[in-house]
This record gives sequence, C-alpha cells and structure tokens, in this order.
Amino acid sequence: MAQVVYSIFSGKVLDLHLPDPFNEVISGVNWGFFDELFTPAYWAVQIWLDSESQRYSMYSLGGTLEEEVYQHKEYKDAIFS
Repeated sequence: MAQVVYSIFSGKVLDLHLPDPFNEVISGVNWGFFDELFTPAYWAVQIWLDSESQRYSMYSLGGTLEEEVYQHKEYKDAIFS
C-alpha cells in the first residue's frame, strides 16, 4: 500500500506519494513508514517539507541516497567499533 503525505505550500494543499513501506529503496533497505523516525520515507518527507525554505538542503553526506546510507554506515562503524 502506497503512502500519501499532505502539506500546505503557499496556501495550496499538496500531496506526496511514497512507495509501500516494505518496498526496497536500495538493496536491503526498505522505504519504511513516513511517520517513523529515520526511515528513508521519513527523510524523503523532511526534504519535501523543506523544499520551499531550503533551510537544510546544504546538509548531506553524499549526492545520492545510496551514498548517504553508505557514508552513514561508515561513520557509525568508525564511532562505535
């Protein structure tokens, strides 16, 4: 079942359609639920909600989601090993 998120941008109600939470976004990583912290769906919604202000657009570890996941894993492994 696909997920739909609604928000108001410039006085208009817009919707964002996301894949089923159990679909893989990249190999081994599910989309997850948009209202569950730190899932890819959660971050996709955060980016969408920030698209007008672009307050957080400069923060990233990579240029693609795959790079973000890989860089995050490397960073986490370095800290916690």
